[in-house]
Amino acid sequence: MKTSVSILALSLAGAFAVHGSATAQVAGTTTTTGVSIVESTQLALGWSVKKTLLGATIYNETGQKVGNVQDIIIAPDQSVSYVIVGAGGFIGIGRHDVAIAATQIQSQAGKLVIAGATVNLIRAMPQFEYADDSDIARRAQFVSAAEKDITRGRALAG
Repeated sequence: MKTSVSILALSLAGAFAVHGSATAQVAGTTTTTGVSIVESTQLALGWSVKKTLLGATIYNETGQKVGNVQDIIIAPDQSVSYVIVGAGGFIGIGRHDVAIAATQIQSQAGKLVIAGATVNLIRAMPQFEYADDSDIARRAQFVSAAEKDITRGRALAG
């Protein structure tokens, strides 16, 4: 059944590919949404982080549970840079969230594995905290200053 639905969806995508972007009617006008029928179909057939990764259990190489995926941090270049892992606690109470580099987490036999990890090791790591508005403003100032320095450096080198 799933295969026939996929084939039907791909067939429809091919049929609609010729027609370009989808449009929405708004009070007697037409507005292009910027997403083609093909893109919409690909999106519908895509992979959901929320449904497949968030909340997933993370193990060590011996099969011991060491935490759960709480969040994913996306770098400015749109790559997954860190995974926020929660260790310990019960129903989120007393949980210790840490940032683990995505490269440290491997998929092995359908399980997410951090080699050498233990709950105690994760709980010993610095607590991850989300940036607040003042942190975001400081980051913007830092990035702006760094971009100016890079531009000056390129001008001197060139």
